[in-house]
Amino acid sequence: MAVFGSRTLGGRAIYKYAHAYWGIRLLTSVCNLLFGSNLTDIGTAIKMARADVLKALHLIGGGFDLDFELPAKLLLAGYEIREVPISYHPRTYEEGKKIRVVDGLYSILVMVRDRLGLTPLWEAGRPAPCRRCASAPPLEPPRPGLT
Repeated sequence: MAVFGSRTLGGRAIYKYAHAYWGIRLLTSVCNLLFGSNLTDIGTAIKMARADVLKALHLIGGGFDLDFELPAKLLLAGYEIREVPISYHPRTYEEGKKIRVVDGLYSILVMVRDRLGLTPLWEAGRPAPCRRCASAPPLEPPRPGLT
């Protein structure tokens, strides 16, 4: 299981920019559609999973795309992602907000790439951290009860 923070659980969705709010809604919907999940905030930076799982996953993202690659591969591997409400104070671009619309578009490509199995799920030479995960084929939709 992994635990993600959600900026929208509990009825509070505070965003400085409408395009940021609608962008996260779109990206979360794309993830839920592609992977059969029920997430509320895929773009949160607050994500927690076991270290052995993170080390075993074949993660190649190095920027904002990693925020979308990680849940995609966790869901493909059959892991449940639970969300907890977090408090969040958004920054303006003047205060250091860096994500742009092009990052969101690239994130959609990352999720589609992983849904199609175009990158390996597990690192070569590393055993999958659990038997259930090792047997999950990369193109199989998540099993009922795991999301």
